Amino acid sequence: MTKKINTNSLLKILVCLIIVLSGCSSISQNDGPSTPSVQTDYESKITTGTDSRDPSDNLPERSANGNNSTNLNKTEKISVFANTYQEYINNSQGVNIITYSISDDNNSVTIRYFINNSWPVAEDIRLALSYVAHANDYSGDTFASVTDSFIPQRINYVGVLKSKQEVYSYRYINKSMVDNYRQNKWNKTQYVLSFYDTVTYGPAANSSVERIE
Repeated sequence: MTKKINTNSLLKILVCLIIVLSGCSSISQNDGPSTPSVQTDYESKITTGTDSRDPSDNLPERSANGNNSTNLNKTEKISVFANTYQEYINNSQGVNIITYSISDDNNSVTIRYFINNSWPVAEDIRLALSYVAHANDYSGDTFASVTDSFIPQRINYVGVLKSKQEVYSYRYINKSMVDNYRQNKWNKTQYVLSFYDTVTYGPAANSSVERIE
């Protein structure tokens, strides 16, 4: 147990160093949520019309009685977001997705992915910022067919060690955490560290050989 606490503390220190050295954050409490750099390639695809994951492609068929986005139920909205989000982080962020699922009971999406053993901390940062980037897409002007109501209240991230085919870690991000960052209440460092504070370890973390440190 002590080892896990120490490891997580070291990881959080490493996260701070990576963010500061890459110019992704400021110490100031007033550091606003500038658009994450991870979104650049994604935005260019949308601009040029080459991005195939426009949410309108995933909207269920509706009659001509009204706008799709206002007539979808909660499950359908979460499904649309989950599908485009997993495509985004898989294709644009290099996250090796295994599968994803939704739960309309607690308004959440669960992403299972193989951990990148060569640079897991950078991958964690990309995951955290990708939720912000995608939430901005849905609440902004990127897609005319969707709204902020499509964004789930929580995304669970289940990291699996490919070599052992076992779960290494469980993490999550609540929409309230994303909103704290988007509304200038947290800077990038505070936001990403809040992601690390949610970690619990799975069976694969018990191996001293396989443990990622």
